[in-house]
Amino acid sequence: MKNILMILMSMLLIVGGATTVGAVDDSCANGQGTIYKGINGKTYCRSKIAMNWWSGHAWCDSAQGFSRMIEINEDCDCTGIEGCDTTVSCPNLKGVNTGWWANTSAGDGRNYIVQSLSGQLSSTYRVGHYSVICK
Repeated sequence: MKNILMILMSMLLIVGGATTVGAVDDSCANGQGTIYKGINGKTYCRSKIAMNWWSGHAWCDSAQGFSRMIEINEDCDCTGIEGCDTTVSCPNLKGVNTGWWANTSAGDGRNYIVQSLSGQLSSTYRVGHYSVICK
């Protein structure tokens, strides 16, 4: 019985690991961020703390191995890749807890936010506090 339970648990880990998208155990930015893997297979660094847009921009500039915030037109699309939900605005970055700042302006002192659980986009003034994801 013990062996069967171990086999079943191993199978669940293998199946779950085969489609791992989202936060992974690795850290980035000297431990201040978490590695995030998009549906498209690209690796990003997500801040562990929320900050305003300007601080997020500076955080990405200083994150070792990553240099800038995501851009909606460059980083949201995953068309043609298995698991890509093209019914949402930003399917590549869908699925992990809170929203993230994007470097893409929404006009009038606002920037886009990727609502990561849903993959939808919204916009808010740059003084709001959200996590940031860098590439």
